[in-house]
Amino acid sequence: MEHSDQTELLLERVEDTLNFYRGTILDLVACRMEGDPGWPALRSLILRAFGDRGLSKRLRTLIFGYANAIQNVDNQLKGDTHGKSK
Repeated sequence: MEHSDQTELLLERVEDTLNFYRGTILDLVACRMEGDPGWPALRSLILRAFGDRGLSKRLRTLIFGYANAIQNVDNQLKGDTHGKSK
């Protein structure tokens, strides 16, 4: 299903916010952990948790899921039960 420009804009804003806070968290933790032998592994875990397979993927799935549900309801209200806009 095609996603609206509003959905794409929302996703872009959410990803920008997520990227900002991921960077902030990494900077804060790096200040305390840099030089610690466990820092590279912790950094990797943080990046994975916030990345394309972690929180970012989950948020993308939720946003597109809600957008699809809203589009389906809108189509039903218009009398189109097959998911095609009139």
